Amino acid sequence: MGTSSKDSKAKTFGLRILEGMNSRKVRLLRWLVQITSFLVINGGLIGLGWTYIPLPINQPSGAPFTTIIGAFDAFQDGIAGGFFPFVIFGVCLIIGAIFGRTLCGWICPFGFFQDLMRLVPIKKLKISKPLNKGLRDIRAVIFWAVILVAGFVGYKEIIDQSVVESFNAFANQPWTPFNPAATLFVMFFYMIFWQQYPGGDPDFVAGNWNFMFYFRIILLVAVIGLSIFIPRFYCRYVCPIGYAMGFPAKYSLIGVARNPARCTHCGSCEEMCEKSAMQVPILDYSYERIRDANCNNCGSCLDACPHGAIYFKFKG
Repeated sequence: MGTSSKDSKAKTFGLRILEGMNSRKVRLLRWLVQITSFLVINGGLIGLGWTYIPLPINQPSGAPFTTIIGAFDAFQDGIAGGFFPFVIFGVCLIIGAIFGRTLCGWICPFGFFQDLMRLVPIKKLKISKPLNKGLRDIRAVIFWAVILVAGFVGYKEIIDQSVVESFNAFANQPWTPFNPAATLFVMFFYMIFWQQYPGGDPDFVAGNWNFMFYFRIILLVAVIGLSIFIPRFYCRYVCPIGYAMGFPAKYSLIGVARNPARCTHCGSCEEMCEKSAMQVPILDYSYERIRDANCNNCGSCLDACPHGAIYFKFKG
């Protein structure tokens, strides 16, 4: 009886959350969650301590005030160290199986930063569906390239032929030098507060990496610029952890569905997704469930639908 009562309460609580998310005020709720999450994840600024909680979001593990660890950074570290990070893999699989890519849309600090860039009042670029689908494959190339490099480094560690010194900054986390979030949340902090840049602090160990230093800044500026014209550009076409989370997201317990009795195929949902989110071809999927690896359950389509035909669904 006790277990049944607890299960019933948990189910009721979950249904109430879904009801709140389906209230046609999703964007306001999401902004509040994103702001709160950003403050908590960077909670060192307000006195919170660091924890070894891995989350599948783009939060650099080297961020000075972070309270969690970005799962992909930890995953790279593990493989490059010569072992498979089963705990990280398991946590991401469980989160993906339940929530899909919801953390990408509601929690990720760099996703939140891109949403802020989207607010710049400039006409957005229109990407055709075939081109959008093709560009998404870039993430797969990046993900597997990073895993191969980390795997090679890890293999050399196992056989006692370390190549860490040869790979330098690319050894433990091959993607970090190219990750704009690491440049924004880590490198810029060191630049501003500790003068760690070429010609700044004389003890700066990377002081001779002039090319890579400026390359990272240029890369960040490019991503910011593209995110202004193409909402969530990095999430759509670059993010390796987003690519990995897309696999369980297709079969997650929580997702987006359409009511066939209300849907008129007006296209308002797809138009909003293109303007503000991930450009998911919503109408190409069945009513039962939008099983797209790019959908991050942001809820923009719910607010955009004039007929109330789109809703968050548990299971199915």
